[in-house]
Amino acid sequence: MFTLWLGNSLIEVYDNLLPDTFADKIYDLHTMGNFSWFYSPSTVLARGIPTDNLEVNYKRVSNGVTVGYRGDEIGHIFNKDTVDTPYLVHSACYNGKPTSAHFDQLSEIVKHLDFEKVNYQVYRIKSNLMFNVSGYKKTNYQPIHLDKVTEGDKSLLYYVNDSDGDTLFFDNDLNVIKRVSPKKNTAILFDSNILHAGSNPIKSSKRIVINTIFKMEKI
Repeated sequence: MFTLWLGNSLIEVYDNLLPDTFADKIYDLHTMGNFSWFYSPSTVLARGIPTDNLEVNYKRVSNGVTVGYRGDEIGHIFNKDTVDTPYLVHSACYNGKPTSAHFDQLSEIVKHLDFEKVNYQVYRIKSNLMFNVSGYKKTNYQPIHLDKVTEGDKSLLYYVNDSDGDTLFFDNDLNVIKRVSPKKNTAILFDSNILHAGSNPIKSSKRIVINTIFKMEKI
């Protein structure tokens, strides 16, 4: 397990988070033909299902950086390395309510974190399937974003399969401070208000991740 603190914020990497049999079941679930995937033309438009409010104000900042705001909150950030590609999404939970028949199984993943005497209040669970895209470079990544602005919210990013296409974490000056490569049954726990972005695979045919946003409450 690797732990990185950014100021008071936490980024923690878990290897082999789930028992092997459970990890295999999660992989099979996402790669068999009866799992429902929905097409999204961009990651910006698929922050949840049903779709979030898409009234976004774009503001050019400097050095080729454009920031999209939802009200006063940062929605996403574009710069010269941003490539926003189509992908497939499956929503299992949105605004704390199940949106999929697979909610019970997918909500179990977060419970394998090593915290005792804690209840997990899940806000969102979303599976993302990204593909190898022509012309995509290792320096490219999806729009930089925050999962949630409020403090106390946590995100767990779980890698379903072995792939390339790193997850990148950024400081407030948009410098990369951490990269994590996809590996089956590896997960990243981080504060939801840390800037981050995923990237498409170049060598692999697909990259599948599950993103869970939640709060931990002591029992």
